[in-house]
Amino acid sequence: MGTAYFSLVVSQLINFLKLQKQKASYFVNKFSTNNFLFLKRKATFQVVFILLIFVFLTSNVNAQATKNLLSDLVRGAAKVGPEVPIKKVDDLIADISKFRGPKEAVDAELKKTGKLIDGTSEVGKAARANEVMGLLRNATTKLDPSLIKKIEQLEPSSREMALVLARGGEEISKSVPDLLARGQLLRNGGAETVAAVGIFGSEAAKTALRLDEAIKGGTLVLRPGSRAVTVADYGFILTREGNASWSFWNKYIQPNWKLWAGTGALAAYLVNPEYFQDKIGDITEGGITIITDIMGAAGKGFIDGLGKGADKAGGAVVDAIKDSILSSVYAVIALLFVIIVGLSFAFKRIRCWVLWPFHWLNTTPPEIILPKPSDTPGKTLPPKKGSI
Repeated sequence: MGTAYFSLVVSQLINFLKLQKQKASYFVNKFSTNNFLFLKRKATFQVVFILLIFVFLTSNVNAQATKNLLSDLVRGAAKVGPEVPIKKVDDLIADISKFRGPKEAVDAELKKTGKLIDGTSEVGKAARANEVMGLLRNATTKLDPSLIKKIEQLEPSSREMALVLARGGEEISKSVPDLLARGQLLRNGGAETVAAVGIFGSEAAKTALRLDEAIKGGTLVLRPGSRAVTVADYGFILTREGNASWSFWNKYIQPNWKLWAGTGALAAYLVNPEYFQDKIGDITEGGITIITDIMGAAGKGFIDGLGKGADKAGGAVVDAIKDSILSSVYAVIALLFVIIVGLSFAFKRIRCWVLWPFHWLNTTPPEIILPKPSDTPGKTLPPKKGSI
């Protein structure tokens, strides 16, 4: 496709220049020099305009080629047929610098292998690109080798996105074994959801499938006047904000799924996540207000639960102790005995009294010295036999 566009534009440009040359020769003989200069300037502007169109068409061709390449990469990694469309790939390409998730994921993977390189300098950028390409080759060993050769021609940022998409497609193929459900998830979620799964793994894939089923089943409630939401919104949020959105999702939404989905709060979050979460993944004051308005009394209980998080954690520890240690009378008696013995060793008198029977184990016996015969006064040894 790119070659066809290029040939068409070049041929049109050559024909135009020939025509302008003929016109210029005719007008040189017929008009004055000033008229000729006017026509020359006009022709120059037209040539520049055509060159700009050529650059625009070439950039569009490159973007389309990259889109097709990444779409083929996702389908190959996810093990689906070419008939499955991968939407939003062009959005990822156009706004790739605005997404925090892919860079965070690649940094974490490079750090895990001990090859995280500072990419600020030109040398560092080249070294990072080589490391990412190595990871890509390892992640796509089961794909067509010609696909990898095309990926090598991409920009470094597009290679990192390709690595994330390859990971996501492979993880979706494992987490969603049913081919029909997997294809439907890719259609509805698009490239952004694949990227989110590539960043956060199998749990993100399971959550995406759960959200997709809730949307299709009607259990995800929409607020009056709200636009329809898709699983692609979920993928976009996780890919754009990275760890902050994943932390928010697991901290606030996942433990209270039915409350968020059934009241319309989840749909509101998917439409405007910046109203609910800050840059580090904590809930905002505005988010608390919105949740209270949407959820009503249930929202008030949810907010109160947020303030009592530490108390709940302590209560969970106490409950665990009750369920394990304090579940029988004998265990209680044993616990009390351990406590009493422990307290007894805190007092010196009790400690001495308790350990008195074993005191002799910790003392050195007195040394017994036998007196020599010469040291005994008034006594002499009898002479030995045969002595004079």
